[in-house]
Amino acid sequence: MATCWGILGAGDISHDFALALQLLPATEHKVVCVAARDLKRAQDFANDEDHKIAKAYGAYQDLASDQNVDVVYIGNSHPHHLDAAKLMLNAGKAVLCEKPLTMNLRQSEELIAVAKQEGKFLMEGIWSRFFPIYTKIREEVTNGTIGDAMHVSVKFMHKIAWKPRMSDKAQGGGCVLNYGLYAIQFVLWVFQDEPEEVKAQGIVNETGAEDACTISMKFSSGRTANIYLDSRLNGDSESIIYGTNGKLEALPQCIKPVKLVTPSGTLDYPVPRTEAKTNFLHTMGFTYQAQCIRECLQKGLLECPTMTHQDSLLLSSLVDNVRQQIGVDTAVSVTSSRY
Repeated sequence: MATCWGILGAGDISHDFALALQLLPATEHKVVCVAARDLKRAQDFANDEDHKIAKAYGAYQDLASDQNVDVVYIGNSHPHHLDAAKLMLNAGKAVLCEKPLTMNLRQSEELIAVAKQEGKFLMEGIWSRFFPIYTKIREEVTNGTIGDAMHVSVKFMHKIAWKPRMSDKAQGGGCVLNYGLYAIQFVLWVFQDEPEEVKAQGIVNETGAEDACTISMKFSSGRTANIYLDSRLNGDSESIIYGTNGKLEALPQCIKPVKLVTPSGTLDYPVPRTEAKTNFLHTMGFTYQAQCIRECLQKGLLECPTMTHQDSLLLSSLVDNVRQQIGVDTAVSVTSSRY
């Protein structure tokens, strides 16, 4: 029987996720409805020739009430993730929530508590971890291909501060919250450990969000990591793991890697292809994440071993820590419930 998906949010990322589901066998995955706060947007999304979804709702509550939905993909703006995900969990739906899971650690703790109370599956959409290269990185590090992994260097320089959702704090802006968390989770994935020390400094804009940031981490056994993020500049990206006998590099970046450079050569893991137009690079890699969630649901799991609740809590805690160190107020006093 197919896993039936509901899509919450009719934006660019939801478009790409719905396209990815279509690349998987129809006997295993089916999008049955989409919901947006604006009914016309939901209808346009559903009627798009690339989607052809049967039902469109103009209220999230209607999606929550749809008995045909097994799991909901939360793809709306992240200041509203908490309320939307709670609504779906309380309605008995499993939830895949786009990153960041919520706006801060307190909210993440609240949401995970709801999932546990309701006995429903919940996962933060750190889709990167499901790319084949992440599995290969774990194998290479564990097998000592580069000796002892001692340092991780990650750099993202993308001139996207002009987008309000990336730079306006009221809209959840900030380079750490929006894409820096991918860098942090990559470091955690490599070292399989919590940092002993985290130091950060950065540039906070007039809205109170961070535009640039440098993060230094110290782990046990002399291991270290450096992360540089900048939404004001275009520049090189890198995701490199340095060991005592060599290095590994994920390309084009650790968010959505399709190549892994190793001491013995470059490994290629291209994502599935679609003829439809996507909004973001390599997003057909969403298929890896969707397949894993189906497996989790079939096994009756309430969290995914690849991205556990504890993983999300640690990530939220580190993101809060970094943002607070550079002067960002991470408290959220009000979330919208405009359903």
